[in-house]
Amino acid sequence: MSYQTVLSEQIRIDCVLFIMKVIGAFIVAFVPGSHPVSVKEPYQAVKIIADNNTDNRFTINSEGCTIPYVDLNEISIRNLINSAAISPSSCPSYKHSLLAENGTHITTVTEHFKLFKIVNESNLKCCYRSFYRASFGASKNTFTRIKFSKCRLFQSTTKVNDEFVKVNCYYNGKEIYKRLFLFTPKKPFTTARKEPFTSERSMYNIIIMGLGSMSRHNFYRTMYKTWNFMKQYEAVELKGYNTVAADSFQNLIAVLLGLNKLQLHNICSPGQPGTLDNCPFIWERFKDVGYYTAFAEDSGKFGVFNKENLDFKDNPTDYYIHPFVKQFETFMKNRQKPQKHNKYQDSVAVTSCIGDKHNFQVLLDYIDSLVTTLDQSKLFGLFWETTMSHDNLNYPLQMDDAYALIIKKLKLSGYLNNTILILMSDHGINSGGIQFTKQGQLEVRLPLLYILIPKLFRNEFKLAYQNLLMNQQRLTTPYDVHTTLIDLLGLSDLSDEEIRRRSTEPYSHNRGISLFLPIPGNRTCQMAEIDQEWCSCHKLVKFPISNALIKSASRYLTQRLNEKIKLYPQCMGLAVAKVIEVHEIIPVYERNVEWRDFQVRVSTAPGGGNFEAVLRHHKGWTLVDDIKRMDDTYKHSCTRDDYVNGYCYCG
Repeated sequence: MSYQTVLSEQIRIDCVLFIMKVIGAFIVAFVPGSHPVSVKEPYQAVKIIADNNTDNRFTINSEGCTIPYVDLNEISIRNLINSAAISPSSCPSYKHSLLAENGTHITTVTEHFKLFKIVNESNLKCCYRSFYRASFGASKNTFTRIKFSKCRLFQSTTKVNDEFVKVNCYYNGKEIYKRLFLFTPKKPFTTARKEPFTSERSMYNIIIMGLGSMSRHNFYRTMYKTWNFMKQYEAVELKGYNTVAADSFQNLIAVLLGLNKLQLHNICSPGQPGTLDNCPFIWERFKDVGYYTAFAEDSGKFGVFNKENLDFKDNPTDYYIHPFVKQFETFMKNRQKPQKHNKYQDSVAVTSCIGDKHNFQVLLDYIDSLVTTLDQSKLFGLFWETTMSHDNLNYPLQMDDAYALIIKKLKLSGYLNNTILILMSDHGINSGGIQFTKQGQLEVRLPLLYILIPKLFRNEFKLAYQNLLMNQQRLTTPYDVHTTLIDLLGLSDLSDEEIRRRSTEPYSHNRGISLFLPIPGNRTCQMAEIDQEWCSCHKLVKFPISNALIKSASRYLTQRLNEKIKLYPQCMGLAVAKVIEVHEIIPVYERNVEWRDFQVRVSTAPGGGNFEAVLRHHKGWTLVDDIKRMDDTYKHSCTRDDYVNGYCYCG
């Protein structure tokens, strides 16, 4: 599908959405009891998302791991989440740029000559210089390793053959303009294999889009449109996806190498400390089977590998824009400085611009351009965003439209028909006021992970896909993502027959388990090699039913039960006759004690019904989702409402 077709389809969809909004406004205005859902109020809209669970009282609730449900608008963080929060600074406008590019050529914009006081075009000279990052040599500093080609002068237009280009323009010998450009030329395919790769079957592109420091919950709160498209396209959400470390580096190493930090240094750095070139990155394996590879981040200064003072001697992938981003960060010098903040205020995000666009938009444009360039070739690409989501809960609101649009374009163009798209994060936000709340302590351990599988794959590898769906409610880790990527290298291990065979093998204590195999329901953090400090699982600890706190809980539960039947006079009022058992749901990590959760099971009178609920105590009681009926004591129907019949006793 052409870009023009995609654009026409985009306009058609936008028109339909506009009409739906008008109709919705009419309904809200004239239909009693109707309630609007505003895109500008994402925190209200996503309440529906959080409730779409098999057991809404928990995020996951397996034999080996229980993770409690948390409200996206939990009271302790309401002052921190705000759709009208301060926005990042805008980027300088290139509306009146002296230069423009169309993907193949750079040209001067003659209609803007007056703005630059250019009277005689023959006195305008522009210098085109490509640049690249050299190997280490005498310097390990990325910036000083940048090497430029000789100047190629042009006056009105010049053809582009390079990835990274710097252009300086001079009028009457004086510099009046300078700009950097990023391109995606088709490169010759090279491989270290002695024999050319031949494939017996078609393979799937692998596109990984990363959002740094983005928890599942903050993704719901701030990127509703993106979430909506992922749901519409039937992406699989791994709700029990648990971080394995405090920083991006260690979590990404688990995804890309399947290693922890200690193993990384033992395997990668014995001969060349400070470099990662000897590491067995997963993209090398995809390269070996015929894929182009790409690794792109929207920040150089705050890149994944910068914190560990590590670097690559040579470019690690076929397409690698780190040298360009680093060059631009120094070239433009327009990074915002963090503002002072107290512990209950978020810091200003690490935002910056590349020219007239925010860094994340340049990253998304790069994806768009690269998949077009490599349309007939296979691509493994990791594209990691940091600048908007890393330090601020609310800034990701600014990215929502852009991420929703790129995913929609990939879908409408047909690219996703042959692509497995992974949208993920490393951990939740660990700065600003939220880190001092119990909610934040849970969110930091639960990053987002969505996997969008093409229909062709689902139909061919049905059992593998069914297991992926089942694993939505299981404890999973970045190590599992790595093992899953290995399965996607050749696909031979994903046939139904192979999945059945592999499922009988003893793999439950493996650190990494493919998400196409059944993750054991009894899997614990210890089995998955998640340190207790980062384990989001909670344990159920028996709590004395005679405690005064439970007496007040019983009164609250009685009140909520009777609220469900108050409109039905044939239903008799209920009271808690006996507290059967109580468990406090306690995290295994050291936590803030703002609230306490209790799983309470009671029997009621009259009728002897058994009910279970998760109650949260924080300056009073609240009900975590619904009250669950645990038996079928009430044999007859008292009302026409099956839901109410679960609570109604009519004698």
